[in-house]
Amino acid sequence: MKEKEIPVQVSVIIPVYNAESHLAACLDSLLAQNELRLEVICVDDGSTDGSLQILRDYEAGDARVAVLTQKNAFAGTARNRGLEMARGEYVAFLDADDQSLPGALARMYHRAEANRLDVLKAGFCYVEGGETYATLYSTLSCINRFQAGRVLRFNGLPRRLLQVPDVPWNGLYRRAFLERHRIRFNGLRCVNDHSFWIDCLIHADRLMIDHTPVAVYRVEQGDSLVGGKAAHFSCQLESYRIVREMVQSLPDALRLPVMRSELNGLLGWYERLRPQSLQPEALDGQVTEFLRQLDENDVGTAFLRSFPYSSIYYGLRYGRLAPKRPSPLARAVECWRDHGWRYTWEKLCSKGERKWVR
Repeated sequence: MKEKEIPVQVSVIIPVYNAESHLAACLDSLLAQNELRLEVICVDDGSTDGSLQILRDYEAGDARVAVLTQKNAFAGTARNRGLEMARGEYVAFLDADDQSLPGALARMYHRAEANRLDVLKAGFCYVEGGETYATLYSTLSCINRFQAGRVLRFNGLPRRLLQVPDVPWNGLYRRAFLERHRIRFNGLRCVNDHSFWIDCLIHADRLMIDHTPVAVYRVEQGDSLVGGKAAHFSCQLESYRIVREMVQSLPDALRLPVMRSELNGLLGWYERLRPQSLQPEALDGQVTEFLRQLDENDVGTAFLRSFPYSSIYYGLRYGRLAPKRPSPLARAVECWRDHGWRYTWEKLCSKGERKWVR
């Protein structure tokens, strides 16, 4: 009689592209977590360094590791390939230069199982120059301690949940939920994970936020990330269009917060990336054309007069100054509604995001 296959509890999917410097540490951080029945699916995205050989060595030495290969098609496509192969009850993601914290996957899995969750999102840390720290953003401070640990739905807390980090590697996702709603990553060169999070957010019936860190994100890779975003800003614009299509059937009470968050994020990235662009005038033209075609009903004209990037919006689209913004008190109240009191207080006190060394 054929022995019954033991079910996999969590499938971890890792897109890999030229990550030989940190790949072993990434894999070791997962394979040391023996509390669960894991499978680790690594998808080599056409690496030109020694990454594939490292993956093959781990695959030969540990039955939990499986390696797929593809021509360079970017992380979203790689993650989708991993999803097609995954057998776990839940799915997690990790980037090849980051690490999972000890025991994190087991804690997430047992919490998700106990609460029958579709999605569980947790905190994370940064490592930079040997220093590990957390921020208000990485600890998901937009969700307060009374809301964290409870089963939530997007329609009950849309503005706050839209501030939760959209990265996939601080989450655990029930595979049956992803399959039922056909949730996948887009194939863009950059910004291929944002629409995945929005898709999860609007479909999850049982969602939970946990402030406890589960992963460490390596900041040293930030320059190449920002440079790539600047050179391929069209991905930001296409991501906006993807999300817009995704939420068209939602009621205004949910659709409007999503689209306002999208426009706010898009122009926030534009402001950050423009100084690093090799062709800033071309970037200006690209964004100007996009804004002139934007349907203002997607966000509402009242929002356009008052959101943080109204001066950029009116300057590029209309070539004029923006209307006078609301008072600082009104803006502080708006910030509190979106982000919570801790984030708002830090903004008022320090004009920046505080970090805590761990």
